[in-house]
Amino acid sequence: MDSLIRDCDKLAKHQLSSTQKSLNSIDLALQALQTAKQSIQTPGTVVNSESLVKAKSQIDKTQALVSDQLRELYMNVSKYGKHVEKTFKLDLSVVSTSRAFEDKRSELGQAVLQHFLREGDFELARGFAEEAQLEVGEEAVEGFEEMYGILKEIRGEGHVLEGAVRWAVQRRTEMEGLGLALEFALHRLRFLQLVELGDAEAALR
Repeated sequence: MDSLIRDCDKLAKHQLSSTQKSLNSIDLALQALQTAKQSIQTPGTVVNSESLVKAKSQIDKTQALVSDQLRELYMNVSKYGKHVEKTFKLDLSVVSTSRAFEDKRSELGQAVLQHFLREGDFELARGFAEEAQLEVGEEAVEGFEEMYGILKEIRGEGHVLEGAVRWAVQRRTEMEGLGLALEFALHRLRFLQLVELGDAEAALR
């Protein structure tokens, strides 16, 4: 258990370090874009192609660095997940007994229902709730449907983030500090998208 806590601390420190490296690189890209913008907008001056080349080079470096940091963080989180699974091995032999869930049918049914909702099987969830005579809150179902709709937009062609940003903004207060962090992360991803598309003006806005 102690090693699990130590690894968790290491993972948290790595995440902070990775985030700071990404932010520093994004700041450099922004500065390069600002310099390029000023060279273009200054009246009566010849466009300085060097500043544009420098901005493009810094954007490429930023994109590569952020991708590397995300990849490395994902690998570390995956390794930590395996460590957690190895540490907390569950004895499921009790499940095989006929009395394992005696007087717990309602709780078990709700757990299965929540699993279907979290997996996005909404039709199956409603059918199961009706069959098991369980109440399924439409508000909860609509919330999961909205979430999966946003995920579909992100995973689809163009990786649309606007829906995710709106969702984060609407829930900023109820999620407290986490809401602000998520909203910022989504805006940062949108910024990188615009930079990659070559829309520097929209990225600056």
